Amino acid sequence: MLKHVHGSDVLHCDCSVKSIRQQDAGQYWCEVEFHGLTFSSDRAWITVEGVPHIIQEPQDVATFPNTPFNLSCAAVGPPDPVEVLWKLGGLPEGGYQQSPSVLHVPGVNSSIKFYCEAKNSRGVSVSRTGTVHIKVLPAAPVGLQVRRITDNNVTLSWNPGFMGHSEISSCVIQVMRTSGRRWNLPQQEVRVPPHAHNLTGLRSYSNYSTRVSCVNEVGPSPFSPWVSFITPESVPSVAPKNLSLEMSEEQLSLRWARLKEDELQGKLVAYKLQWTHGGEPQEPLLFKENSAQISGGARFFNASIQVAACTSVGCGPWSPPMLALPPSGPQVQEPRSHMTVGLLCGFLGATIVGLLLTVAAQRRGKETKFGSAFKGPGPESSVFFTAARSFSRNVADLHESTCWTFLCVSLQWTVSASAAS
Repeated sequence: MLKHVHGSDVLHCDCSVKSIRQQDAGQYWCEVEFHGLTFSSDRAWITVEGVPHIIQEPQDVATFPNTPFNLSCAAVGPPDPVEVLWKLGGLPEGGYQQSPSVLHVPGVNSSIKFYCEAKNSRGVSVSRTGTVHIKVLPAAPVGLQVRRITDNNVTLSWNPGFMGHSEISSCVIQVMRTSGRRWNLPQQEVRVPPHAHNLTGLRSYSNYSTRVSCVNEVGPSPFSPWVSFITPESVPSVAPKNLSLEMSEEQLSLRWARLKEDELQGKLVAYKLQWTHGGEPQEPLLFKENSAQISGGARFFNASIQVAACTSVGCGPWSPPMLALPPSGPQVQEPRSHMTVGLLCGFLGATIVGLLLTVAAQRRGKETKFGSAFKGPGPESSVFFTAARSFSRNVADLHESTCWTFLCVSLQWTVSASAAS
C-alpha cells in the first residue's frame, strides 16, 4: 500500500501466515528495490510453540535372536525441554529421557512392535511404529525361466522370494543333464544382484534341467522347482570310425561305425560319402544307414573315399581317406635295368658253360636228377626239366624272367653234376 506522509511517498506492506506450523518458525524481513537499489528491513523472529516435532523417527530393525540392538528417536520444541518415552510391545521401556534418546535392547526372540512418545509443556507427539524382525532363512526363488538359448549357452533369470529380513548375497545353480541316465553337473555359485546367469559349455541337442537356491546371512533357501530345456542341434563332433570296404567290378560295399548320441549333437539326417578320382571330386552320395552297397564298383577303382555324419545343421568332420584298390591287382614294382640284367646273365652263362665242359670231360654218361646226359655213343643225349609256372607276366619282364629261369636251372644242373662226379 502506497501512502503520502509529510510530503513523501511511503510504501507499506503486510504479510500474514495462516495455519502456522512448526516449520514456519524462523526469521522474517522485507526488501524494497528503488532505482536499482535494494533496501532491507530489520529482521524479526517468529517462534512457533506446540507439541514436540519428531525429527528422527525410529527405524525397523532386523536381527538374530537374542542379539542386542539399539533404537533411536529425537524430537524438538519449542517449547523445550522435550522428553522421550519408549514403548516396546505396547509397554513402557524405562522412563522419560532427554531428547534425543537411544534405547539399548538386550535382545528378543520374536518379532515385536515399538514406538516413542515425545513430551513437552504443550503436549505429546507419537512417532511411527517400527518393527523388530528376526532374521530367518529365505524362501525359494520364484519365476525361474530360460531367457535365451544360443548355441551351447543358456541365459537364466529368476526373482528372489521372501528374503528372511536379510539381504541375499549369492545364489546356487544346479544343472542336470538327462541322456538315458542322469548326469549332475558341478553346481555354480553366483553373486547377486542381478538375479541372472549365463550357463556355458553345454552339450548340443541335450535335455537339461536346472533349479536355483539363494543364500542370506542365515543360510540357503530351499531350491526352486526344476525347469527343463533342450539345447539346439549342432554338427556332429567326430567323424565316423572303422571305415571298411569290399569291392569287385560289380559292387562296392562300405561299412562304418555308428556315431554315439553325444557325438551326433543332433538328429541324424544322413551319412555323406565323398569320393575323388584322379584328384577330381565326384558327386557325393547320401545314405541313411551306416553301410552302403553301390553297383558298378569298377568306377571306384583307385578312388579316395571319406564319410561324414550330417544333422539338419550341417555335416561333421570327414573320416580319414581310404584308397579303394582293385581286387587282386598286380603289385606295382620299380622296373629293373635291362642292361644290368643282360650283363649279369652273360657273366653267369659263361661261368656255367665253363663248369659244364669241365664236368663233361671228367665224367661222361653220369646220371643226373634231370635225366641221362653225355652218354656214350648212341642217340643224342638230352636234359629234361620242368620249369616253374609263371602268372601275370608282363611283356617287358618276359626276357628277364626267361634269363633268370635258365640261369637257375643251369646252376642246379651243374651243382648236381659236380656232386655226382
